[in-house]
Amino acid sequence: MNPKAKRIPDVGRWSTIIIAVVFAAVISLARIAGELDSASGIDFRELIRDLLWMLSGAWFLANVLRVLDTMKPSISRVLSLVSLGAVAIGFSSIQLVWTFERGIPVASNVQNLALVLYGFAIGIIALVSVFRHGMINNPGRILDDATRWSSMSLDVKTVFEWLIRILAHLFKSIRRDPIRWSAIAAAIIWPTAVSPWIFPALLVQGIAITCVIRYADTYIGQPKVRIAALAIAVIFIWFNFAATVPFEPSLIAWLGPSLVLWTGSAVSAMFRPLTNIGEAVRADDALTYRLDGRSDLDSCAVQ
Repeated sequence: MNPKAKRIPDVGRWSTIIIAVVFAAVISLARIAGELDSASGIDFRELIRDLLWMLSGAWFLANVLRVLDTMKPSISRVLSLVSLGAVAIGFSSIQLVWTFERGIPVASNVQNLALVLYGFAIGIIALVSVFRHGMINNPGRILDDATRWSSMSLDVKTVFEWLIRILAHLFKSIRRDPIRWSAIAAAIIWPTAVSPWIFPALLVQGIAITCVIRYADTYIGQPKVRIAALAIAVIFIWFNFAATVPFEPSLIAWLGPSLVLWTGSAVSAMFRPLTNIGEAVRADDALTYRLDGRSDLDSCAVQ
């Protein structure tokens, strides 16, 4: 292979990134415009909270698509991408009908239309991604994969062995990398203390914060850059807490552990060697290979 040859750009990756960035900009400007036109005045805390929720949701959907798109050809990849595409397009269609049927302010219409178009775009990219990464050139692998899954005997012994293997790996992973799992525990606690109507928004937000810490923690490069990224993550965690959590003693007491766990995870990560990070990541990635006989996720492509 000629090292000077230009690398073919990943159209699926860049189209997802561009669409997510455009959506984030449009939805943010529309939300700010709606707040400025509000007769009751500007509520900066509510505005920041809504922006955090919307941007976290946009990131989450784009990241789900990237993870599924970077899986190697398999029947699970096909079903996952088709399901994501169908759900995104179906939700957007319903939202489009609802937008035209209701008479709402212009700024809100822009927000709804941006949401609809973003959902359509993600859904279309998900369906088109089914045919990427050589799946058309090697359809036999998909059929073999489907045959292998359908021929598996899901008896009690097999399921029990899988569960034991997963639980054993989980406990080993917690013992090997408590910094990572403290951030995950914070994300589990975060969406549990408020109304179920906003549970999805807080769940996505918790996952986004955890991923911010994990991305900074697993950065392999200049140590100063990694420490700076973790410091920015800490600032974001406290800013998010101040903007999201209502000033009520019970909620602050309930969600306080998430703040402590996220902060402790990011700060502790600043003091561990990079070699320990690589070993922990490789050990956790090995579970998929042991269960399925191959590695389905190309982490470099996700990044």
